[in-house]
Order: sequence, then structure tokens, then C-alpha cells
Amino acid sequence: MHSDARTLADGSKIEGDLCIIGAGAAGISIAKEFVDTSYDVILLEAGGFERDPDVQALYKGTNAGLPYHPPSTMRLRYFGGTTGLWNGWCSRLDPIDFEERDWVPMSGWPFSLKELEPYYRRAHPVLDLGEYNYNVDYWSRQKDGFSPFPFDESNVRTKVFKWSAPTRFGEKYRTEITQAENLTLWTHANVTEIQASSNGSEVTGLRVQCLNGKEHRVRARKYVLACGGLENPRLLLNSNREYSDGLGNENGLVGRYFMEHPHVPSANLVLTEPPSAGYRRSQDAGEPFYLLSLSPRQQRRQHLLNYSAALRRKIGSDFDRSLPNWMYKIPNVRGLENRVKYYFSSESDDAADDDVELGLSTRIEQRPNPKSRVSLSSQTDELGQRRIELNWDLTEDEKRTIQIANETIGKELGRLGIGRLQMRNWLRTDSDTWPDGLHGGHHHMGTTRMSESPRRGVVDANCKVHGIENLHVAGSSVFPTSGAANPTLTIVALALRLSDHLKEELKS
Repeated sequence: MHSDARTLADGSKIEGDLCIIGAGAAGISIAKEFVDTSYDVILLEAGGFERDPDVQALYKGTNAGLPYHPPSTMRLRYFGGTTGLWNGWCSRLDPIDFEERDWVPMSGWPFSLKELEPYYRRAHPVLDLGEYNYNVDYWSRQKDGFSPFPFDESNVRTKVFKWSAPTRFGEKYRTEITQAENLTLWTHANVTEIQASSNGSEVTGLRVQCLNGKEHRVRARKYVLACGGLENPRLLLNSNREYSDGLGNENGLVGRYFMEHPHVPSANLVLTEPPSAGYRRSQDAGEPFYLLSLSPRQQRRQHLLNYSAALRRKIGSDFDRSLPNWMYKIPNVRGLENRVKYYFSSESDDAADDDVELGLSTRIEQRPNPKSRVSLSSQTDELGQRRIELNWDLTEDEKRTIQIANETIGKELGRLGIGRLQMRNWLRTDSDTWPDGLHGGHHHMGTTRMSESPRRGVVDANCKVHGIENLHVAGSSVFPTSGAANPTLTIVALALRLSDHLKEELKS
């Protein structure tokens, strides 16, 4: 069923067994798992079914760190969330990503890849990803012309990604959600406060506000916060009626350890012959494609972060021109400027069949860093909620990883006699500066990180907020580390795992 919260009488009460806050990839994945069950499910969406500028403006925030995209341009505030602009790249995290690595502070998930494997498999049809297989040898046998580079895999390996349609959750799952008899989707329902008991041990309700001035209350047995890596911490921090620092923030970790995948052009390649078709991204749903990656052995031996790089058509060398004047008329251009420079100065999305001069487009893991964080600014939105201030902060480990990865790939090309690599100028210096082409992938991770101990994270292994019995968090904000894979597949897999856990809890 579907209802518009703006049409309710002011002060209405909404009650159910499970309340999901946010109807993006995580929220809809969980809601789908509860369709036709015996539970009364509430799905709250801040927007409607289409983009509304007034609703979208609630995402506005400020940036205090590295140049980054304006927050209001990175997320969509309507049913389906940011899957409405998602580009469809998917891959699993690697086994090493789940491990505690002594050279990566605050690394380690509470479980291994083996625990998440069945949920990755279940997530594949949700995302239209076709066959569940991430083995390079398998795809090189299955598909003509898909042979990987013959690198020494103890140094450089080829990592398989899959291409989603990309699946637009708002379009694909709208009918299923709105026709479910046990589920009510409430649109234009902005949750502005998570209300807790006086001792903070449980959520007692939600405050919901509409832009037309109406206000409602929601009560449920269990709550899931699924608003994304920026809005999840924002809502917890703004819910400070009982605790001045916000909910789940006894150890000051809500909003900290913000992670992105730094994207940056890092090298030019000249090959003796074009790379195989596997390194060219297909536009067909479910099709595999290859990226270059560092082996776990190399990561351990050199104390590196995880790394991936795509082969792109080379356009030019280091960018040294200014943007056209009209670009500077765009509000909040600081982050957008770098993204434009990246696309117009380095490499285009795909290499042609006969290209031998290519660019290496790097996209790597970010080290968990407490200085990289989401906090609240003094500015407020139309509903009176404090807006976010984002401080994206990188360490020397990210640049060092790119330097050594490029050197390793270059040595392998030379050893095999199949090409040469030239690093970009910015990598040849010892400074900690980043090039104009640096940008993030819109992957907001780590701000409510998962850990066994509340001293190291915000949620436990089952994504329950430490110390609050009926509040869970879904989405990439729970990632302890980011790996070098796009997060959507892992977001959906974790959502399916959380759904199974919630079903068990609701039985009691």
C-alpha cells in the first residue's frame, strides 16, 4: 500500500511491527523480504516518486575537507534513492577486506567473506547481475576474447566486476512494494528525530515532519535506519533530546571514519597490442568485465591498501587548463569542478577495440581515518534539522598505495614485454598533494561502522546499534573498511542478512 504523509491529519500516529527509514537500495531490499509475511511493515520515504527540488534541498551541506561533490548532488531523495543515478558497477569485497590487518588501523569485520557469500548470491537477482561467479579463469573460458593479462598473480591480479542494468529500484520494485497488503509505503515522511527512552536502551518512536507543516509519530517494535552514509549519522546526531551528543554516540564514533573510494587518473600505458575484450565494460546487464588489482600477497608484503584500476581511452596528459567561465556560475562548484576536470582531461569511459595507448584510472580503498568525518554544522534546513559538514581527509597511505601499485603494474608489463607505463606527474613527487582530477565515487561508507566492541564502532555484527535493543542500521555506513569494490552489491547482501536476523528477532 502507499500513502502520502502530507494528507494525514496533523498529529497522526502510525504503528507497526517493523519500521524502515529510507527507501533506497538497502531499505527496499529489506522491505521486499517482508512482503506477504505476517508482520506489519512501515517504509518511510522522505520524498515522493519523482525528484522535487524542495525535498532535494534538505540534503544541502558544507564541505570542510578535500574538494568533494556538494552533498545535495550526490544523493536522490525520492523512492528508489540513489539507484536512480547509479552506474551499475558491482563486485564482491575480497577475503582480505574482512581481515584485521596490522598495517590498516581499525580494520577487520566481525565476520569473513564466507559469512556473506550466500547473501551475495541472493543479491544477484535483486540487482539483475546474472550468474554468480567472480572467477577470472571461468569467464576467460566462457567468453571469447576474455583472456586476462598473463601477470604474475602473486603481484598483480585481474578482478571481476559485473554490470547491472543498472537496476533502478524505484522503477523495478514500485509495484511490488505499493501492492503489498502487509506493507505501507509512506512518502514525503521526513524522519527528523529518533526518540529514545530515558536510559537510551530502546527507541520509543519517531518524529516525522512534512514540508507542508504537518507532523506525525511512528511507533514500531523494531527500527531500521537506511538513509545512506551521510544521512544515517546526521539523523543519529540530530536525535539529541536525551543525549546531547546524539544516539549511539557514547564513544564519539557516529560520523567518524567516513570513507570514499578515491578516483584519480594515475598513469598512461602503451601496449604492444590492444587489451582483451574483458577489460572493456559491457552495457548488457549481468555481463562481467575486468579491472586490475593488487594481489593479497603484495598488499601484505608492502603494507598497502586494496586497489583497483580500469583501462580507459587516453585523452590527454596532466590537466593544466581552467574550466570554462560558465562552470563557475554553478553553486557549490568546488567538488563538481574536480569531476569535470577528471572526465575532460584524463580518460573517457571505455577504450576502443584497437586502442593501445590507454590511461589507467585508479579507484582504491581509503584507510579508516577518524579525521575523515561527517558532523553537524550550525546551519539548519527547512525542517529545523542541522545540516551536515563533511570533512573528507586522506592519508599518505592512499598515495603510497597508488605509487607502488603503478610501479608493480609497470614492472609486470615490462617483464612480459607487452607494454610500458608512465606515471602521472603528481605521483612522482613526495608531497601529499592530490591532482585536480581527484574525486570520489559517491560511495559514502564507514560513518556508523560495524564492530564487536562499542569502543571501535557504532553497530554490532548484526547491525544493531550498540546499547539500543531495537535500532538497526543498514547500508554502507556500517562498513568497517571499504575494499576497492563498489558498495552496492555489499549493501544489498548485508540488507538481506539483516532481514533474516530481524525475522528471527520479531518471532520473539
